[in-house]
Amino acid sequence: MLWPVWIALFAALGAISDVQPWIVQKLVGLDYPRQALSRGLQGTVELLCYISNDGKVVRVDRISGNEELAAAAIRNARNWEFRRIDSGEVGYKLVYHFQIHVVTALTQKPRFRFVMPHDVFITAEQLAAARGGS
Repeated sequence: MLWPVWIALFAALGAISDVQPWIVQKLVGLDYPRQALSRGLQGTVELLCYISNDGKVVRVDRISGNEELAAAAIRNARNWEFRRIDSGEVGYKLVYHFQIHVVTALTQKPRFRFVMPHDVFITAEQLAAARGGS
């Protein structure tokens, strides 16, 4: 799902150093990976994104986290775009938080939320009966 382009002062996106040379130019949403949701996989994935001079993410390295969730986060991060506002580091750390809320009735759609400086939250609901296998 493509989320609207957010152009704002996201200078605190989580640069590796104290210098914040980029702001978010385009942010792309992410749905909870279906297979991971059906298996109840959740957790935190830390990525290091390398940004080219034109603001495109050219390389993403997994620092930590589940490989399946990391694969979805990496595919998502590669679609983000940035705009240079200062010289400095080209690597940014993004932290994706995959969370499943076990409920007795579904009440909301899966959610994608970006929280400065570097946190991305992907949440989904799962029925308690589906999770327990009963």
